[in-house]
Amino acid sequence: MLLVNKKQNRPSTVFVDSEAWA
Repeated sequence: MLLVNKKQNRPSTVFVDSEAWA
């Protein structure tokens, strides 16, 4: 879950997080 926090800093990775949780 720590990786998710770092991804919030990058808008491009936000989409990747959404797919990972899906």
